[in-house]
This record gives sequence, structure tokens and C-alpha cells, in this order.
Amino acid sequence: MTALLLAAILTLAGCTGDDERGSGSPGAQRTTDPSGELPGGPGRSGQLGAVVATRQGSVSGTNWSNPIKVELYELRRDQGFVTVNVRITDMTPKGGGGVFGWRAADFFSIEGSAGTHGFDSVYLLDRKNRKKYLVARDAHKGCLCSTRLGIHVQPQQTIGLYATFGAPPDDVTAVDVYVPQVEAFEDVPLA
Repeated sequence: MTALLLAAILTLAGCTGDDERGSGSPGAQRTTDPSGELPGGPGRSGQLGAVVATRQGSVSGTNWSNPIKVELYELRRDQGFVTVNVRITDMTPKGGGGVFGWRAADFFSIEGSAGTHGFDSVYLLDRKNRKKYLVARDAHKGCLCSTRLGIHVQPQQTIGLYATFGAPPDDVTAVDVYVPQVEAFEDVPLA
């Protein structure tokens, strides 16, 4: 784990710039548990804290649209990093929606992230310093985030996702969190 953190620190300069799309290749792989449990690792499911905000949105395709709810957990600095943890629930009533559900990668992964389909489309915005923070990447350019989002989400199913970022300077006390498919979470406290 220490080697992974060191590799991420060394590559952070390329992860916090204005570049909107990163190319990645498989690195340290973490998976999202389809049962809805938040992943281990940086998120430490037992230490997530409270839900600080909830947004309603939708995922949609040709001739269909499913309502979703995104819950954002507390943001805390930890050894130079910040991890965003969310729970996404398909709010479609049981028996509704398509037969196969919708694929999480189609809505929460940057297209072409080397087949790992990570939760790398989320980003932080530090308004004070006018800086956009992209998901941190390891030495192999794999995102430090939930990966393998090829799972199909069914009505009433909840999935937990996380993404790790280089922390803004200590004097930044709040950031905006942008998660696709929902309105921005603005002025989220950063402890």
C-alpha cells in the first residue's frame, strides 16, 4: 500500500491539471461490490462518516430513463489525499426498467480508460485556487478508484463507488464535487 501511495504522489502533478481525460492502463485494481457495499481500501467502509448531501438525477438511453439517487459521504484529508465515497441507488420501482439494467461504466467512467472502467469521471473543484482535481493515478496510469464498472445496475440496487484525489492545500476548507448524472455538490466541507 505504501508503494501505491508513493507512486500516486509521484504522478499527482499529471492528475490535478486542466487535462480532462486521462488514458489509463490496468494498475492496482479495486472492484465495486455489486451487493452495494462500499469498497475497502481508501474508503474504509467502517470510517465513512455521515452522508453530507444527496442529489437526484437520472441515467438514460434510447427510449428509457431511470431515476437515481447519489449520496455523498464526508470528505477528509488523509496523508495528502482526499477520497470521495458515494452510494448510487437506482430508484426505479422493482419490476420496472430494462431486463438487464444499466451498465455503471456507461455513466461514471471516462470512455476508453484502458478497459478498467473506473469511477474516474468524478472531479473536485477548488474555487479558492481555481483548480480542478482529477482522480489520482498510479505508476501504471490506473485510477485510484473503483474499477470494473461493467456491472449492470438493477431497479432498487445500490452500488458504492470511491475515487481518490490529491488533497487541496490545507487552507482550502470546502470544494465542489462533480459526479456525472447529477447536479454538482457545492461547498462540501473538507476536514
